[in-house]
Amino acid sequence: MKNKRRAILAFGFFFSILLLSGQVCAQEKSQEITVTGTVVVITFDKNGNVEQLALSEQVQVDEDDVMFVNYIIVNDKKSKELFRLIGKTVRITGKLVIDKNDNRKLTVKEYKVVNSNPS
Repeated sequence: MKNKRRAILAFGFFFSILLLSGQVCAQEKSQEITVTGTVVVITFDKNGNVEQLALSEQVQVDEDDVMFVNYIIVNDKKSKELFRLIGKTVRITGKLVIDKNDNRKLTVKEYKVVNSNPS
């Protein structure tokens, strides 16, 4: 009887781990998207240098309301080129990953300035 109970508990434990790992994998799925928005600074380092960028997309909710969707730009060699485009409207194509906290993280594949807003 003890062995049967242990076997059931072990099966339940491993089944739970399997389900949880499936959820983690599902949360890490990515997709390629193209999004247009304004390059904005979201963090500075302790010396005041730009540390992290995001792309802020304006989305029309209804006739009178808009909301902003922010995509955290993953820091890599390609994204460093965007540091000179802060405040500009840019169309970015890249890999989107939404983490377990619903943060949208965008790895830049390519980008194009679509509007040079005056400073």
